[in-house]
Amino acid sequence: MVEDKTNTLEVNGIILDIDHGTLRRLNILRAEYSEKKKIKLEWPAFFNVIYKLDKKNKNIDEVRKEVSAKRNTDLTWNQFFNILFGKIELIRTIIIWSYTILLFVLITIVLLLPFYSFGVFNQAYLIIPLFVVIGLILAFLSAFIIGPLSLRKICKPYHDAPKEIQDIISEITQKLGITKKTELMIDESPEVNAMTWSTLSSHKICVTKGLMDAYRNNVISIDEIKSIFGHECGHIVHRDVFKMEFVRSWISIFKRVGTHAIFIGGVFLSAGGVKHTVSHDDDNSGLFFMIAGFILLFIGLIMRIFAKIADIIAFNYSRNQEFEADRVGAEITDPILMVQSLNKIETLGNQLVAKQIAALPWSERWQIAPKNESSIDRLFSTHPPIPKRVGRLEKVASYL
Repeated sequence: MVEDKTNTLEVNGIILDIDHGTLRRLNILRAEYSEKKKIKLEWPAFFNVIYKLDKKNKNIDEVRKEVSAKRNTDLTWNQFFNILFGKIELIRTIIIWSYTILLFVLITIVLLLPFYSFGVFNQAYLIIPLFVVIGLILAFLSAFIIGPLSLRKICKPYHDAPKEIQDIISEITQKLGITKKTELMIDESPEVNAMTWSTLSSHKICVTKGLMDAYRNNVISIDEIKSIFGHECGHIVHRDVFKMEFVRSWISIFKRVGTHAIFIGGVFLSAGGVKHTVSHDDDNSGLFFMIAGFILLFIGLIMRIFAKIADIIAFNYSRNQEFEADRVGAEITDPILMVQSLNKIETLGNQLVAKQIAALPWSERWQIAPKNESSIDRLFSTHPPIPKRVGRLEKVASYL
């Protein structure tokens, strides 16, 4: 395999023997740090930033030997850098989870703003921890039970999948340390796409018939399929579906309650109006129903409006999840392969009628979002525009 090929990297006269996969991950990391520093970091400068070599007055080999001594083993360069990748991934996980909880709290505050005006929940911030716990419970039910049950009607087990496709999933999950069973599913849609979700017992990757047809017709290569699966497995390792359900848990409740309040308010308003104008209404019950209906309509509209505002925050979070999944796909295969697969999916998708794409079930779960979005629509899109994703990946590729 190409990842087993040895590459030599010279840094200030020190030869680093690393495999192709490690070199690619280092380059992707170098691209990330270069973008932060607004300057292309060459290898000596990159390692100096990562390991603070100048501050420690050491070279990269001395740091490797120091880490080896702490672990009572002579670390190879691959092992040494794998420790770095693990630390960076841990830091990313802590930051993303902190950001996720912060967004949840922010969205909860936004949704409760109307109630502050009426003197209700003025001390709500005191029970934010309770809101977080309830949100996590709702997210768990939605991500692992309710959602998967609904998706069973759409995606069926792909029993006759080509062996090389199954092998790719096994290879990627092993590389990413995904131990839970990962099953391949298929949807009969002509759309060229893929999505993922998890149940309590397994992970699911669902491909469309359109994607498999493109593969069989040699329109999409096996390596491009691998990059697509790498992206989807990125969502699995980051637990993106659960995090998104957590962030949107209260939004979903506000939408449902608001919709029911509007419906019931409309019924009350109509019934009260009929009773007040047609019958004698000696007890003023018709007027009471009209007032109650108006109040319910008002509350329902306010809840829907604020849920929509909160959605802007949540969907921005979802778009960031897609960028992170792209990074995993690039690490597993190659940034250029990710670019190629995204471009091909978009090109093939554009050949479908817009209405067909928009009508896809669970469209927010697919790797590529529905097309023909306006600037307002993009605020509520779960996916960034393809050119933006491609642009980021091409920047990374320039470092390879």
